[in-house]
Amino acid sequence: MFICWQEISLIFTINVIIHKYHKIMEPTKKNKPNSLVVILFALIVLMIVIYFILAMFFPTVFDLMNTGDIQPVPNK
Repeated sequence: MFICWQEISLIFTINVIIHKYHKIMEPTKKNKPNSLVVILFALIVLMIVIYFILAMFFPTVFDLMNTGDIQPVPNK
């Protein structure tokens, strides 16, 4: 059976495309955030949860806080 050079180049091109496709689909190293970022994010979430728990069980603590009463602006 006679194979012409166009068929050989087509087969070669298909093999290159398949190889590149498999290279793309290989699992790669995951993009993980820095551990310090994870810890800081967890601390922020924990502080918010603790705030809501305290506000639920001890509402008087937050009622007695000074919120800055509205004061009139003096005329000049």
